[in-house]
Amino acid sequence: AAGAWSAPLVRSLGIDLPMVTSGATTLPATLSLLEPADLQNLFSTTDAFLDASQGPKVADYVQRFQARFNLRPDPFGSCYYDGAMMVADAMRRVGTDRAAIRGALAAINGFDGVTQTFRADQFGNLAHATTIVRFRPGTKELELVEKVALA
Repeated sequence: AAGAWSAPLVRSLGIDLPMVTSGATTLPATLSLLEPADLQNLFSTTDAFLDASQGPKVADYVQRFQARFNLRPDPFGSCYYDGAMMVADAMRRVGTDRAAIRGALAAINGFDGVTQTFRADQFGNLAHATTIVRFRPGTKELELVEKVALA
């Protein structure tokens, strides 16, 4: 969240250039320490854009999370959720043998999570995208700039 912490300092020096920060800037804990003016012209990369505009699965996840925890979900937690759901799905399909679970995960080709659709590459890696977001002017709300496929 270094970018988030430096943004107010940079703004206080009269510099109003766009800044790109890490995904930690989008976390509720970080945002609770910043004012909307601190986020002016600030962009971030993040693992997930958790907005109802991204489809019913995301909207349902956000609604359930907020109802249960009285907090907005964060991108990191949603990635862990997707990981747990992939493991649970693999276990339903192949049982509890570790090697079989590993094989099932390495063979994923289109698991529709809340953060993205996962496909394993030849090495078994599953995350191949990032999302660029910015803060809506005068708010702490995110808006999608672009989803970027890394593979």
